[in-house]
Amino acid sequence: MLVSGEKHFEVLNEILATSLLPEGERVGRLLELGCRSFRMSLGLLIRLDDPVAPEILVATAAASIPAWFGPALAAASSPVFSGAALSCAGSGLIQPLPEIAGRQLVLCFAEPILPAAPLAAGDLGFLKLLAQWMAVELERRQQQDSLQDLSEWQRVILQSANFSIIATGIDGVIVSFNRAAEKMLGYRADEVVGKVTPGIIHDPAEVIARAPELSRELGVLIEPGFDVFVAKTRLGIAEEREWTYVRKDGSRLPVLLSVTAMRNTQGEIRGYLGIALDITLRKKFEEASAHARANELSRALIRSLAEGVIGVAVHPPHTILFLNPEAERLFGISEQEAIGQPLDAIVQSVAPVVGGEPEVCRGFSCLLSGEPGREAVETSVCALVSGRIFPVDCIISLAHEVGGQQLAVISFHDISERRQAEQRLRLSDKVFEYSAEAIMVTDPAGIILNVNPAFTWLTGYRPDEVIGRTPRILASGRHDKAFYEALWRALLADGHWSGEIWDRRKDGSFYPKWIIINAIRENDRTTHYVALFYDISERKENEERINFLAHHDHLTGLPNRLMFKERMGQALLRAARADSRLALIFIDLDRFKNINDSLGHHIGDQLLIEVSRRLTASVRLSDTVARLGGDEFVVVVENIDGQNDAALVAIKVHATLGQPFVIEGKTLHTPPSMGISLYPDDGGDVETLMKQADTAMYQVKAAGRNNWTFYTSRMNDEVQERIALENDLRLALERGEFLLHYQPQWDLAAGCLFGWEALLRWQHPERGMISPDRFIPIAEETGLILPIGDWVLATALTELRRWDDAGLGRCSIAVNLSGRQFRQHLLGERIEALLAAAGLAPDRLELEITESVLMEDADTASEILGRLKRHGVRIAIDDFGTGYSSLAYLKSFPINKLKIDRSFVRDIATDPNDAAIVSAIISMARSMGLGTIAEGVESEEQRDFLLSRGCSEIQGYLLGKPMPAAEARAMLAQLAG
Repeated sequence: MLVSGEKHFEVLNEILATSLLPEGERVGRLLELGCRSFRMSLGLLIRLDDPVAPEILVATAAASIPAWFGPALAAASSPVFSGAALSCAGSGLIQPLPEIAGRQLVLCFAEPILPAAPLAAGDLGFLKLLAQWMAVELERRQQQDSLQDLSEWQRVILQSANFSIIATGIDGVIVSFNRAAEKMLGYRADEVVGKVTPGIIHDPAEVIARAPELSRELGVLIEPGFDVFVAKTRLGIAEEREWTYVRKDGSRLPVLLSVTAMRNTQGEIRGYLGIALDITLRKKFEEASAHARANELSRALIRSLAEGVIGVAVHPPHTILFLNPEAERLFGISEQEAIGQPLDAIVQSVAPVVGGEPEVCRGFSCLLSGEPGREAVETSVCALVSGRIFPVDCIISLAHEVGGQQLAVISFHDISERRQAEQRLRLSDKVFEYSAEAIMVTDPAGIILNVNPAFTWLTGYRPDEVIGRTPRILASGRHDKAFYEALWRALLADGHWSGEIWDRRKDGSFYPKWIIINAIRENDRTTHYVALFYDISERKENEERINFLAHHDHLTGLPNRLMFKERMGQALLRAARADSRLALIFIDLDRFKNINDSLGHHIGDQLLIEVSRRLTASVRLSDTVARLGGDEFVVVVENIDGQNDAALVAIKVHATLGQPFVIEGKTLHTPPSMGISLYPDDGGDVETLMKQADTAMYQVKAAGRNNWTFYTSRMNDEVQERIALENDLRLALERGEFLLHYQPQWDLAAGCLFGWEALLRWQHPERGMISPDRFIPIAEETGLILPIGDWVLATALTELRRWDDAGLGRCSIAVNLSGRQFRQHLLGERIEALLAAAGLAPDRLELEITESVLMEDADTASEILGRLKRHGVRIAIDDFGTGYSSLAYLKSFPINKLKIDRSFVRDIATDPNDAAIVSAIISMARSMGLGTIAEGVESEEQRDFLLSRGCSEIQGYLLGKPMPAAEARAMLAQLAG
């Protein structure tokens, strides 16, 4: 246990009192006091009259010497040394003492005092010097031990520190005054807190004198007052300086004062911390040492010190006079090598690191050029021999006189370990303060001792609201007693626990957190628990979202294929247990791909979302609506009696989806094709029922779409037939199985054949001639219509070129465009290239586009028609009257002709309604400046009616059936001849 500063003062008084003792008693008393203060084990004074049998005159030991040491003292009269001098290593002294030899004792110093040189007054001065050096060393050790024993809590540090700590605001008002300050200055804290320093505890004369010095040093005006103490600190310059405190009783006290800025997390100064050390003993030591002779005995003391000591001449170039062993070790040079060299040749002061390597800024010579006295600094030094840079506490004492020569003594104490400890402490504080995770520290009983800012941010509780309470303040009530018992069992057994806990914030909201609890143990005893935790709400939401996305369609939010199969499987189990039936409705949206391709995926996505809403609203909550992908949906209808119940749902769904959709101002139509399978009639498992419903849906598409039907076993054969036909269709183009037939178009008013319509035919090698009604829908669905359509255009134009070359007259060719062809991005450029390759004028080609294709997106259609029109081709609306044209759109379309559908022409001679419709179409076209042509004219009555209404262009079996190219050429040749 270290002896307090007051104790050192008592020892010093006792040392001074030895001057009154007889010489024989004085030396022994001094050694005893030295042992007790300096924690030495043994002090000996040896008479060397007889070198063979030296006599121990005084043997004294510290009060704490072990009991086993006692018997050794009984042998004090035994010979203990042979030779004329004592060894500083100590082994010569303890070799003859077997009880001591194995105890690893360390000899502090050993020097002979010969009878020829009895102790004089100077020796007494040295022993005073010895005691004072002991006090300085013990005080320094005490400061180091205090640093290592720093408490976690700043309040405890402040109050338990054995040096004065005074905290002020930025204006100098005292806000904290610890117990050591009370004891040092005689004031109670309540007497000074709220008052301004330095007025109450400082010597005004010192403050006034310091102001101009500091002004010159900093280059700015510093007024006497509080600024004198903090001006350097504000600039980031560390300063430790001697001041004089004035106690309450008026007495004066020398102190070493260090001022530190207290900053907030933004780096702003919020106050100052003044740490003062009573240096009364040091001052007394300096006074005593200034008058002591630097004899061989003092050299022994200096050599034994645990800090580096260098003696130099006071005057430049401050020649080195001696180094102790510790200085040799610190600066990497022996005393023999250093003596006679200037001080700046072995050590220099180093400036702080600023954005790079430390900079050697000045030698110590500048510190030795002042008036006689003492200066204490904390700085970094560079040992020039080794290049090592390290921090030191440095004390410079001037004006020692040795043999008439002025001597300065500089002591260096390496404080690297202390700096590292301070840095670790600061780093720990910063980690605690700036950690993004909440940190809570409790004692072994679970009482909260401290929390960090992240804890407040996460829980809403301020430190003062939770410190002194238990973590139960955060309990959510979602965990039972068994949960916490298991937690504590694991924590006590393993020293740590981690897991997920639901907690409650101050505002009452609940949140999940991940917490890690560790037990802090010292000497196999738990001293604290540290809990680190963070909010995992977002992670859990992400997990739930991932789980949702894994089972739901990301666009519509409906169950996806995976969840549909799970629900369908559960529905089948329920139906089997209840002996009930269910229906599976497979839904595909007609012409959705055309909308998606022409208007973009954004419009398509909005349409799918609206379809999902209508489907969900059309069925019961107990039924399942799912999106399998693309434009395919399924509905599972449970607890039905039979086909009638399923049909009612199908009718409702079909009617709902058959209504127009308005998406971003565009009116869209995408009626459904629906197939229905029933459990247990059509299958007993998910895959079978899906397959049967899909088969029924394709049967609806093959029959013209926009309808619904139940699955029948006959449909399997039709599906197989369709699959085979699709496979053959993919090879038909490369095998050259397609051909064109041409049907003539006549102008009855002019009495001439003016054009031809090219009609696609498929000559299958096994099935024979296949009707376009069978393969064109398949080509549309599979996308094969694009290469097939391109082949039709190229072949028709090439054939027309051949007729021109044969001199068979100038006529035009009409070609049908599918919906997919019409929406191709570079359609106009492709047509222009084909016309150029055939060497034909653009007006020789007429493109026929159905009314329904144009009205899927009238605005886009109008734009495409405009681009085609600019290429010079003619445009006709095919099957006019069968769709739902808007006259407003029709007026804006850049077209040349309306083609009256055969369904109206067929009965115009017998059906007044058809006759009225045809008459209206012809009249409307004439008023809009458009031409008309009627298709499907097969009788003279039809021909005569059309002519009477002003429609002279006709096409039909009456005047010519579709024919191969060779027959068309023959007809043209006959007409030309």
